[in-house]
Amino acid sequence: MFVKNDGRASLLAASLAISLVAALIICGTLANVSPASASPGNLALTLTTNKTSYSNGETIHISGNVKDAGGAPVDGAVVTIRLSCGEWSRRLTANTVASGDYAVEYIISLGDQSGTWTILASAVDDGNSGENSRTIDVSLPQIHYTVGFLSPSKNVSISRGSPVTLSLRVEENGNPVTGADVVCRLPKNDDISLSAGTQEGTYSATYTLKWDDPLENWCISVEVEKITGSGTKVGGYYTIVDIQPAVLQLELLSPSGLESVVGEQTEIKVRVLYPDGTPVEGATTTVSMAGYENIVFAGEGNGVYKSNAISFEDSGGLPMSLVVEDANGNTGSGSYVLNIVSAPLPSGVVFLLAVVAVVLAIGVSSAVLTQKKISLTKLEKIRAEKKHIAKLQTEAAKKYFKDGSISRETYDSLMHEHARRLAELNKEERKRTGKASKEKI
Repeated sequence: MFVKNDGRASLLAASLAISLVAALIICGTLANVSPASASPGNLALTLTTNKTSYSNGETIHISGNVKDAGGAPVDGAVVTIRLSCGEWSRRLTANTVASGDYAVEYIISLGDQSGTWTILASAVDDGNSGENSRTIDVSLPQIHYTVGFLSPSKNVSISRGSPVTLSLRVEENGNPVTGADVVCRLPKNDDISLSAGTQEGTYSATYTLKWDDPLENWCISVEVEKITGSGTKVGGYYTIVDIQPAVLQLELLSPSGLESVVGEQTEIKVRVLYPDGTPVEGATTTVSMAGYENIVFAGEGNGVYKSNAISFEDSGGLPMSLVVEDANGNTGSGSYVLNIVSAPLPSGVVFLLAVVAVVLAIGVSSAVLTQKKISLTKLEKIRAEKKHIAKLQTEAAKKYFKDGSISRETYDSLMHEHARRLAELNKEERKRTGKASKEKI
């Protein structure tokens, strides 16, 4: 009986062996493929690299696929790839094609960090998101040269639009290295060649930050190579700088003299410029004024933005703040106080009132004059208090928008109270102005 089943047992063992080998081959092939993202989100990503370990100069081929919650490929999604090792990092961007596939490459630099790299892929599409990650090992060759950054200083903050001086020193066993090829790599993977400086072993170049350069901690890698009689010698290092948005410049064009008339149609017009004087196009402009909402600005070209027409109902000082932001997150702001004045009387009416005032002044009794003086004194007090409130409004705006010494809640409360008191004074002023007119008659 055992002899009879020996052929079947051998056949079964052979089949199992073949299956095991096939499984091992498949596992080895897919060892560098990460499964779909298990993180919260509506998109599922796969993340693949062509190898699991690399060395300097090699190219990392990163690819994958993006699908929605229903399993359908997502085309047009923006996929961001972040490579990191310790404090060193690099960011790449790819877009998915019709099948939901994405692909991007990165050439390892001598200035990059050796060790275990984390690759994080993040996808965003119409508010949906997802991510996936994996690790690879990166080794660098024997380093002959030491590299030290002279400029920029590590972790220094630099605003967009500013020139950045890239300067470093290359040494071998404490001696300056001349005649080397030195290249810096920026976050957008732009390579900049550095020229030899005035001092031996120093190399430098200047890069002016663009208005749309990434806002993040930049890792600037440097790679040094020199062909010598004994072969090629290399070195590398990196530094980190903090890139900040540019501060946009605002110029208030109208209302002229920061003055407007009660009841007249007024437009707010502002010119927005980059620090170098370049007009800012496609910016979003918002204004904050107590009691006035839904003010819309439209661009007129050459960095000029104009609001829809506004009509002011009450005279006095009206604090106004403007905030402007371009499409790349650069911002600017300004605080102002508009002086809203009452409309002047027609010249004919003014002349007639002057004649009547002269005639009445001659014929009135001392008692009437006394009563008139009392009434005028009260009007003067009302107008003096209105001027004082306008001053308080200006001070409140300065404390909130410029000094930051009061909170938004305190600022709104003060402005509301000032506006309420101004309304009462305006009403009392109209009442007493009318009463004074009756007394004259």
